[in-house]
Amino acid sequence: MTLKQLVALITDADVDWVVELMGLDTLDEPRRDFLKSMDTVDVAACPGSGKTTLVVAKLAILARHWKSRMQGICVLSHTNAAREEIEKRLGGTEVGQRLLRFPHYIDTIHGFTGRFLASPWLRSKGIALQAIDDEATHKARRRELSYREHLGAQAAFEKKFKSLHNLRVRSVDFDDPLGDEDIGFAPHTATYKSVVKSLSGAAKAGYFCFDEVFVLGHALLDQEPAVGGALRLRFPCVLIDEMQDTQPDQADVLQRVFPHDDPDVRVIRVGDPNQEIFEKKTPLQDPFPDPGRQLEIASSFRFDQAIASIANPFAYVPITNGLIGLRAPRAPGSVPNTIIVFPDNDATGVLDEFGKLVLEHLPAESRKAGVFAIGAVHRL
Repeated sequence: MTLKQLVALITDADVDWVVELMGLDTLDEPRRDFLKSMDTVDVAACPGSGKTTLVVAKLAILARHWKSRMQGICVLSHTNAAREEIEKRLGGTEVGQRLLRFPHYIDTIHGFTGRFLASPWLRSKGIALQAIDDEATHKARRRELSYREHLGAQAAFEKKFKSLHNLRVRSVDFDDPLGDEDIGFAPHTATYKSVVKSLSGAAKAGYFCFDEVFVLGHALLDQEPAVGGALRLRFPCVLIDEMQDTQPDQADVLQRVFPHDDPDVRVIRVGDPNQEIFEKKTPLQDPFPDPGRQLEIASSFRFDQAIASIANPFAYVPITNGLIGLRAPRAPGSVPNTIIVFPDNDATGVLDEFGKLVLEHLPAESRKAGVFAIGAVHRL
């Protein structure tokens, strides 16, 4: 069944129900339009728009009226934020418990590909999956080589300022795991042979790096073309969160399983193209957002209109009518909104300027506890 057969038309009463259930503020028209939509849609939501909360609210409405015990909603992202938000906001409710169990499925894109594509393909080849984990796989590859072989390959790579840890399986012919990739060493060299031995042995033993799961996923889709249709039947509605950070290898698998233009599946992609944190080496085959199916949520609870107006010209992907700041304006005489611009190769003046702002606008009493400028956070 399609989504419209599985869920009755969403009404304003449904929206009012979820607003009360989750204790939300009154929702404006764009947010209500998203919650009521029954079509494939790309939602471009600005920072501070309450995107994750809206996603959970949308899922709650769908789950409340869901009619099938065998077909479900598939929710995919890069982290488990959606599941955690459902547990936090709806964990004690009946509808929340429905979302967290069969037939619905909430996971990362990697997790979905591993469970429904990579693992079945490996089983079909008689390989028991041991781990999809970079660290465990590097250890497994190291075990395939003698001390001399490993030391030789490592030294050869370091001479070319490369790392063995960056090697990936490119082909599901595990006797030739590098495929056509040029690693800088000819196939007849001892280094190349050591690399092949290492990758091949670990792969046949069931160890793979995180991003190799997509190579395996494509292998099943190539081998069994009906798998995509079966997954669309199993999940007639898929919601992809943080779509702006989806990489080409992830997007290619998603596009094959859940085509954006398939009339029998509803693909809801949510994200903010202006918050993309990974630069893509190659563009997505199906770029986000699709202008023909775009719904904008351009108002933010995080800042006032003064900041919104400053930020508008910096939008990488222009917002139709500009950002709207919903917070109350700052009181007269408070710290001014400030952007400090510095050259790419010299940030030495930034802290001085920040310090001047602190001394000028922050009362001495407030400075007693300390003032901090955090430029980076890392684990020791």
